[in-house]
Amino acid sequence: MRGFRADCRAGVAKAWGIGGVIMFVLATLAVVWLAQRPVSSGGAEVEAIRFLEQIRMGKIERAWEATSTEFKSFVGRERLRKTVQANTLLQQPLELESKQSVAIGPLSLIECLFRSTHVTETRVRVLLAPTKQGHWQVERLEIQEH
Repeated sequence: MRGFRADCRAGVAKAWGIGGVIMFVLATLAVVWLAQRPVSSGGAEVEAIRFLEQIRMGKIERAWEATSTEFKSFVGRERLRKTVQANTLLQQPLELESKQSVAIGPLSLIECLFRSTHVTETRVRVLLAPTKQGHWQVERLEIQEH
């Protein structure tokens, strides 16, 4: 009888060992899947509105600080300041007209189009990129005249 019990215990231990390996593999796959999941676009709209509101209120430095590294290297602080000064549209209240996902090369971005309540032909396009932490940062700012 003792041999049978020892065999049972060994079988149970082996089953737990295999089960533990399976659980580890499943947990690893879940982490990888969650990391590769698309980031929710809900925060992108909020970040775009915050960015434009800071610009409208004259807080250009604060708006620029919240942008992506690519935006900072491409636009620069002074260029953003000059863009705001040259486009009175950015100094007016803007409302969100549309939001959609766009792909530019390998990047999956969110495009928010804003319009003024006064000037209907011109749009402000804000492209946002996800960060590694799951937040959104302004990647591009464009004034589109129709």
